[in-house]
Amino acid sequence: MKYLFSITAMIVISLVLSGCGPKKHVEGSSKQVEVGCDKNSLNNKEMSKDITVAVGDEFTLSLCSNATTGYSWPEQADISDTEAIQQIGHTYIAPPIKNPPVMGVPGKEVWTFKAMKKGQNTVYLEYGQPWEGGEKAQQFILIVHAQ
Repeated sequence: MKYLFSITAMIVISLVLSGCGPKKHVEGSSKQVEVGCDKNSLNNKEMSKDITVAVGDEFTLSLCSNATTGYSWPEQADISDTEAIQQIGHTYIAPPIKNPPVMGVPGKEVWTFKAMKKGQNTVYLEYGQPWEGGEKAQQFILIVHAQ
């Protein structure tokens, strides 16, 4: 009986402890929208996607970008209501280095946002030459449904 009690106690303790501690991030559990560098995406002048998130959620938007062409996405997104959706980050991720290096290989630009209140809002970005009079190549609209 004493032996059975010891085994039961060890099982209960291990089950309790397995639920304790910091939660691990499960890959793919965060909300994200990614537009790749495939031919369809590159030739599409106007793109849009929808995403549904909960208030308080962070989400990312990743768009193909090629810094070697003179074209870029803006660092700061145009957000319809900055009290409802906040941009909390932006970064350019260069393409992997190949040996030998391949010129003109695109990377991607990634923005991180946070939904602050319920409602539908838009995030607008335009890909083009950033100087005055520069050509505009693409536009992207992300429609955010925060619940």
